[in-house]
Amino acid sequence: MAPMNEHETEAATAFAAAIRSTPTWQQWDEARRSLEGDAALVDLFSRYQELSGKWQRAEARGSGLSGEQVVELAQVQENIVNHPLYVRRDETLRELTTLLQDLNSLLTEHLGIDFAATAAPRSGCCG
Repeated sequence: MAPMNEHETEAATAFAAAIRSTPTWQQWDEARRSLEGDAALVDLFSRYQELSGKWQRAEARGSGLSGEQVVELAQVQENIVNHPLYVRRDETLRELTTLLQDLNSLLTEHLGIDFAATAAPRSGCCG
């Protein structure tokens, strides 16, 4: 793959800057930073990952979590998904996804190829 030339790099940089300047991106970025900056929520994520990892390892051994651990995992998950910062991040992520899909449709229309599908990494021998 040939490296991008200066014009291509400038165009891509300008496109990225235009996306970052949208209210949709800015709202998502603010929501993401708020979520990542909330120590209690970060602790909940850590506990969820710890319990989830224990569950996966137990499943691999053919056992499971204790009843107490299952209840705690469910409670931690519920606390995360109902946390206002998580809800806000999820809402803004859906809006951002819609914006990016709309941009993909516009680029696809102008280029005559499915932009996102063509830009996606290929896997396997024939993909």
